[in-house]
Amino acid sequence: QCKPLKTQPMALRSCLQNLVDNALRYAGSARIVIEDSADHVRISVVDHGPGIAPEFHETVFEPFYRLEGSRNRNSGGIGMGMSIAREAARRIGGE
Repeated sequence: QCKPLKTQPMALRSCLQNLVDNALRYAGSARIVIEDSADHVRISVVDHGPGIAPEFHETVFEPFYRLEGSRNRNSGGIGMGMSIAREAARRIGGE
């Protein structure tokens, strides 16, 4: 049982919505994992999609950035979701 979480609900929602949307777009399915410890809560979005190469782990959070392979997909995205997710996470003290 997790302790109550004091946060900005809209920022948390924006972060999770963009991460889940991205996972569904490229992997087809996703799950949310919540881990609770004494000093923090970790919320992860887990999927089994193609993954992101380590050299792009920072780049994917830049506004309007899309990985080369994703440009050929009919995803409908413009490359803002991951940037919005990171900004929302930072607003509530996350990373």
